[in-house]
Amino acid sequence: MRIAVTSTSNLGIDDQVFDQFEHSPYFTIVEIHNQLVKKTMIVSNPFVVQHQPGDIQKFLADLSVSCVIANGMGTKAKELFAVHEIQIIRGASGNISSLIDEYLRGELFDKAEYVSTDESAPLRH
Repeated sequence: MRIAVTSTSNLGIDDQVFDQFEHSPYFTIVEIHNQLVKKTMIVSNPFVVQHQPGDIQKFLADLSVSCVIANGMGTKAKELFAVHEIQIIRGASGNISSLIDEYLRGELFDKAEYVSTDESAPLRH
């Protein structure tokens, strides 16, 4: 499984989550096997300056990402991830390594302020 986390810089797993998904300059991609981090890589967001709806979602899907962790993310972005069957966890902040540990323990939830009233309780992975 591969998880993409919005990143403020190119520090990888030691970096901090970038505030807004669409404008994240980098994504830290964390590859997990048997509940262990096996590999990390940093990719620049090729659509940070300009993008059409769905560009970033397709880019991450092409990298075999199955989950995205971010802080802010709009409803349209969420819907476009659903097209690619990519799970999202919104409302995340802080150190990427700590968030990955929370995810692996099943303690990281989708808690974004953008959740509409017709959506159910926070998602678990």
